[in-house]
Amino acid sequence: MQPTSNVAKERMAEALSAFMEALPEGVPQEVLDALGGSILTRDGILPPRLFYEVVEELAVAISIADANGYILYCNPTFENLSGYKILELIGKQHSLLSYKKTPVEVYHDLWHNITSGKKWNGTLLNKRKDGSPYLADLTVVPVFNGSNEVSYFIGIHRDVTETMELKRKLTNQKKLLESIIDDAPLIMSVLDENKNVIVENHGYKVLMADLDSQEPAEFFLDAVFEAIDSDFDTLKQKRRNFDNVEVRVDFEGNRTPKWYSCSGTWIESISDKVDHYYDAEMTNGLLLICNDITKRRYHFEQAKTNAIKALMAEKQMIQGISEVLNGAVFQLQGPLNLVSAASSMLERGASDPLTLRTMLKQVQETGEEALAKLKACIPHVSNEAKSSININELVREVLDITTEKFLTEGVMLNWQPIPVVPSITGQGNALRSLVKNLLDNAITAINEPGASGREITIATEVLEDDVVELIITDNGPGVCPEDRHKIFEPFFTDWKKASGKSGMGLAIVQQVLTEHDGTIDITPGFGGGARVRICLPVGENGAF
Repeated sequence: MQPTSNVAKERMAEALSAFMEALPEGVPQEVLDALGGSILTRDGILPPRLFYEVVEELAVAISIADANGYILYCNPTFENLSGYKILELIGKQHSLLSYKKTPVEVYHDLWHNITSGKKWNGTLLNKRKDGSPYLADLTVVPVFNGSNEVSYFIGIHRDVTETMELKRKLTNQKKLLESIIDDAPLIMSVLDENKNVIVENHGYKVLMADLDSQEPAEFFLDAVFEAIDSDFDTLKQKRRNFDNVEVRVDFEGNRTPKWYSCSGTWIESISDKVDHYYDAEMTNGLLLICNDITKRRYHFEQAKTNAIKALMAEKQMIQGISEVLNGAVFQLQGPLNLVSAASSMLERGASDPLTLRTMLKQVQETGEEALAKLKACIPHVSNEAKSSININELVREVLDITTEKFLTEGVMLNWQPIPVVPSITGQGNALRSLVKNLLDNAITAINEPGASGREITIATEVLEDDVVELIITDNGPGVCPEDRHKIFEPFFTDWKKASGKSGMGLAIVQQVLTEHDGTIDITPGFGGGARVRICLPVGENGAF
């Protein structure tokens, strides 16, 4: 039953008395005198002036209940917080505000403490009059009467809903960031202005264990500063970042060394010290990211070693061929001398058939011997096993080992592959040789007189009839129409500047294509240069 206005006023008067009784001992007389003054309030009663000025205007919700927990009084802030008017609350218990999701144990703990004369503080999930939930940080203080018995309870309520939501969001964001950072396949850390590590991820901790508890950040920074010839304070002062500085980490024992690519970025944050509340002092921190590039470095070193081996093998092969040819020249010189002598004899009128026959027989025998030696020096090429080949990957492999040549020659390369190409079946090394010969031929063409630029374009396409097409275009002088087919003949060469070329490059290309059922077409004057189109059928192909 809703209490009448008179009952409400009486209970408010009791609340005022409870408030007076709750004052601590030793309150100055002038304060007590002020509490004794009165003014007319909105409810027509005369509460103490200080109560009105402090409690009624307080931005914190205040409620007073009797020993049984029935509400005697609440201030306007409490009304605004709960959505109820004071007359709707007086005579009711605070359970009116319960959202029924606060654990029962919390209420038991609250009631047990305050009825035992102890102050209680905690958080309750309440609901307003309109049913909307809110979190209340509640402090309940028991008030004792002259017999030292609990006669009233004063409740101090604060709406902490936004604070809780903000705290939860910050916690969730922190966990999300920590999860992302920990799961990242990188070593990450943040250092303050004094080089102290304030944040690190899981990868950082693992490396620290591998380094026998040595601080990885200190190790990496020392190596980076040595590489870039700088120091921490200089970088901090100039806010200078660094990128992709490679550092080698050696471990104790027989463990394989690792390589890391280190990058550092300076970040700013606001000081969290209390005395910098107003000036918002900015502090610098260094975000250090180290990426494990051991596999990439290994492949690079392996490719470099293989390239060196290939160059040495090529040089050795050239030297061997040179020795064979020199020997062949020496062997052929004898028959030529005999032919020359026989020719001189005929010019002088010598007609002894036996002598001429003997000389010609020596020429034949010596020539056959030289030819046999040349044939014996031809290296045996064993058939390479067939495999599934992605032409894009194969071209990239050739480009990796010819990049230095492009740079040395000052040639710009445009690599324009289609994203996906079907696999072909063939001999990988033979096809690599094909691509390399075509690129070498294009670079040679660019160096010839009449070249219109220094650019080579490589592209791949897939034709409708299941054919992979490789297109190589250069800015050289082009091919004379009458030489369009002769250029595939062994030892044919029409280069003007490229002395020493054997003229076997395109002949080798033609042979590889024949073995793979492929075709080649050269457009002589395409774009002021030449365009070579290689077509290779998809799937099983080639006569092996």
